[in-house]
Amino acid sequence: MRNHSGFTLIEMLAVVLIIGMLVSVALPQYKRSVVRAEAMEALSNVKTLQDSALRAKAASPNRTAPTTLNQLDIDFFDASSKDSSTFSFGRYNYSMGTDAITVQKTAGSNTYSFKAYYPNLNGIGGQITCSADAKTTWLCESMCLETASGGCTMKNGEYVIN
Repeated sequence: MRNHSGFTLIEMLAVVLIIGMLVSVALPQYKRSVVRAEAMEALSNVKTLQDSALRAKAASPNRTAPTTLNQLDIDFFDASSKDSSTFSFGRYNYSMGTDAITVQKTAGSNTYSFKAYYPNLNGIGGQITCSADAKTTWLCESMCLETASGGCTMKNGEYVIN
């Protein structure tokens, strides 16, 4: 009788089963981390747009909010349109209005948006809110909890995250 060295089929199946269980636990967390990283990108972009729009609004003679990207002192070099109030940049659609800037996720199965309001002449307002579909509500809740010192607040059914 020969002495065989190596793994048996049962041992190989056990290893594959253990790896499968580890992947099934890690994959959902990985997907949430990717969604969160993408949302942080959108939030950073909308804050940058809001800051630039506030500078442009303060510099304009009649204190009107800018409504196109080319009225700002920043440049999103890959933006789809700089002369329109709506444009795409990366995975998101942006809309510049007279009272706020909105960014909405356009690709994938998770839908969420951020809205950066302009403060009024007294400096009141300027909140950034988050809204999401039922599947992605956890994203707005977690971002709100991280930034709000007194707990999460809601404005028009959206989470206030700053």
